[in-house]
Amino acid sequence: MIKNLKLHFGENPGSAVLSLDVGPINIFVGPNNSGKSMLLKEVEQLCKNPEPDRKIISEIEVKAYKKEEILRMLRSKETEKPDGYMHQDDHIFTQNVDLFNPGVAINQVSLQEVINHVEGKRNNYNYFAQNFLSLYTVRLDGKTRFALTEPRPAGDLTRSPTNHLMALFGDDSIRERIRDITFSAFEKYFVIDPTGMTEFRIKLSDKKPVDNSEEQGLDQKARDFHSLATNIEKMSDGVKAFTGLISASLSQDYKVLLIDEPEAFLHPPLARKLGRVLGEIAEEKGSKIFISTHSSDFVMGCIQSGQRVNIVRLTYNHGVATARHLPSEKLTEMMRNPLLRSTGILGAMFHESVIVSEADADRAFYQEINERLNQFGGDGVRDTLFINAQNKQTIGRIVSPLREMGIPAVAIVDLDIIKKGGEFKELCKSCNIPRSLIESWGVLRGNINKYFDDARLNPNKHGVKDLPFEHQDTLSMLISNIAEYGIFAVPVGALEQWLPELEIPNSRHGPGWIMEAFEKMGENLTEASYLKPADNDVWKFLRDVSRWVSNPHRKGF
Repeated sequence: MIKNLKLHFGENPGSAVLSLDVGPINIFVGPNNSGKSMLLKEVEQLCKNPEPDRKIISEIEVKAYKKEEILRMLRSKETEKPDGYMHQDDHIFTQNVDLFNPGVAINQVSLQEVINHVEGKRNNYNYFAQNFLSLYTVRLDGKTRFALTEPRPAGDLTRSPTNHLMALFGDDSIRERIRDITFSAFEKYFVIDPTGMTEFRIKLSDKKPVDNSEEQGLDQKARDFHSLATNIEKMSDGVKAFTGLISASLSQDYKVLLIDEPEAFLHPPLARKLGRVLGEIAEEKGSKIFISTHSSDFVMGCIQSGQRVNIVRLTYNHGVATARHLPSEKLTEMMRNPLLRSTGILGAMFHESVIVSEADADRAFYQEINERLNQFGGDGVRDTLFINAQNKQTIGRIVSPLREMGIPAVAIVDLDIIKKGGEFKELCKSCNIPRSLIESWGVLRGNINKYFDDARLNPNKHGVKDLPFEHQDTLSMLISNIAEYGIFAVPVGALEQWLPELEIPNSRHGPGWIMEAFEKMGENLTEASYLKPADNDVWKFLRDVSRWVSNPHRKGF
């Protein structure tokens, strides 16, 4: 139904605005307050009651419909003339079921007015949206998720349904589809219980109804069946949220589904299952689904559904909005690699930035230092994800695709990177350092390596100040040069050389060092022994990282 979305902004200030060719699944990710939910509301507005002065979407392009298709779709929503209404020539009455409020919305629609817009005879997009697009559009958010499973009035089944449970009760094939989904998700069968006489209730049964009469009847057989089923109101929030969203999505022939935070209340496996199911629904119903999410599991479920998935990352910093289209093929490629998958790299899409270090002890230490910087001075890196790359070689393989996705990704490496010419070169390439600089810095690296060898120093245990004085500026210059591109080499050597005032024995390394360091740094900030940020050492190091991340003109992109 929606063919293209054009936003007010693009990848960077001044770059071309993002024009998105809408696919079956369109996912919007990014940090909090980046505009994801607002974008869904603007799509809904454009499909129901268009208004000017939108902040995110500048234009929307709707599929070119043929006259016969428009008439068929409008006729499928036709209902009887309500009492008290005058029927006008060439008009029909349409009915739209409200998922959240009792009753239905009935409008009298001029078929000719809609056709005139479609055929270009008279442009009246507002009328077209209000009287056609709105019939096939729905937005589901976290606030209304549980309302979708509440009982609904049981009305006259010989007339058009007035709520979504009534619609589902009258559609055997859709109920069967929902049953398959809920059984696959939690081994319970979705059923609608009419035995309350005045209302329909969603229940989940351990046993599948043997036929429609066992589910839909009012006789003893049906009453016995439903007495053994569990009212969904007694189920967990996750079960209610999953079932409500799926049943609502399938209850009507929606062509535009807008879902805000579908993963709400779901544990990761169920969020992934939901992503796969929504992908299947998009294919089955020919729908366009627009989703705002913070769940990497949900995103992977959508990708695994096999449908074409658009992923757009939105950011909003210091009054500047950006939007970048992330190819799902790149994400799939990354997630095929077991090592990359184990790092939780997909979670980076939901943060302002990422800091990648060599080992888990490094990750834990720098994360704690950063938290204390933000706690006491607010000068650490904000909303960042710390990732353990498992080793030095993997850092570049994580940083490179993240930067391609527009995510500021920092590499923190021990100083012994200068000992390994191949790894140094590959990391520089991954961080988009120009080839000419890599070559010249490679020569510089070789010279510095010789300085360490001549002085019989290990760059994993010794830093800038341990070199002979005449060589210290050369090493400092190399460290400064690569830092401009987001590669931060530890100037004191490695993790274990930070915070000498803690007096941790030289024999401690990795996990052993970090455990003793955390113990000596203190846990209670009200105690005098609690280590607070200073102006030098690792505190300055992380502040430099923060400045690179927050610099809109940072190099390496």
